[in-house]
Amino acid sequence: MMAAETALNAGLKVVLCEGKPSLGRKILMAGKSGLNLSKDEHIEDFIEQYENLSPTMDAAIRAFGPSEVYDWAHGLDQELFVGSSGRLYPTAMKASPLMRAWISRLTANGLDLRVNWKWTNGTSDVFHFETRDGTEVINARAVIFALGGGSWSRLGADGAWVDKIEADISPLRPANMGFNCDWSDKMASHFGGWLKNVELHCDGDVYKGEMTISKYGLQGGVIYAASSKMRKGAPAYVDLLPLRTEHSLTGAYANRGKMTVGNFYRKMGLSDTAKALFFESRRSDNPLEVKRLKLPVIDPRPIDEAISTSGGVIQSALDKSLMSKTHKGTFFAGEMLDWSAPTGGYLLTACLASGRAAALGAVEYLRELM
Repeated sequence: MMAAETALNAGLKVVLCEGKPSLGRKILMAGKSGLNLSKDEHIEDFIEQYENLSPTMDAAIRAFGPSEVYDWAHGLDQELFVGSSGRLYPTAMKASPLMRAWISRLTANGLDLRVNWKWTNGTSDVFHFETRDGTEVINARAVIFALGGGSWSRLGADGAWVDKIEADISPLRPANMGFNCDWSDKMASHFGGWLKNVELHCDGDVYKGEMTISKYGLQGGVIYAASSKMRKGAPAYVDLLPLRTEHSLTGAYANRGKMTVGNFYRKMGLSDTAKALFFESRRSDNPLEVKRLKLPVIDPRPIDEAISTSGGVIQSALDKSLMSKTHKGTFFAGEMLDWSAPTGGYLLTACLASGRAAALGAVEYLRELM
């Protein structure tokens, strides 16, 4: 949609083909929990959150970063606010008003929108689509593929394009995902429980926030933030009492008298859910283990459950305008590209920025053909 808008603003005729019956299903799903558009953060700090960022994607995000996302959303008459963590949200705390306004603006500017049109093949200037009326063909001098990653297939991003695109592709992998744990039966009553204001330590980095216990294991903000390292085998440790010093904790433990261990940790501030995780995972009676509890994770949850994916079309296969080096006029954007980032506004900002960058590349390419 951002690519379409950018091309329309340049005066091009644009056909947007959507495989599903409506646009933006993944963003609408994300909007159910608030629609985190971006983060109010200095651009240098913002850029540092990305992994495997090419110079082209770096430039794209710098050209359309947090402040530009704010202006863009505000231009769609969306009231915005910055949360305590710096995350940027629509005041409506959902995606549907923004999407309605955006689609309305696109169609008013001449967008030719075709839903239930699923691309099947073609990467030069003839593109074939499976539609409700049978096979349809579009001739185009330039195409921008924005087919998503490989997570949440029911929303359209199923990764099926990997076997159809003629480009060098790094395998799709889950990113921002939960992890499996082999829970005992005692944990069942705590499924769905949250652990708030914890610190997760992984491979030298510290992530502050919350996580939740699920039937399968652990998920939530701090898990997602460390997931790329955890997926590679780095052990993760959680501090369940980050406001307690080790000295005060050991002193209180030594002077607990006849207080039961469970009551002691409750008095120290552990919730019932935190206590359950602690007693499930601890390896000794040392009270300091509550500040460095090794998480009993086994392996990542399946890719289709991940919030996003890493891998995709590798940057060396593209030029500085995100155009294929081997198929002129073919551009790529969004999660199809090989980059990754944590949640917190980084994912959506990069998708918007890359869509804009690919469209600017297509505009320049078509001008050179004239």
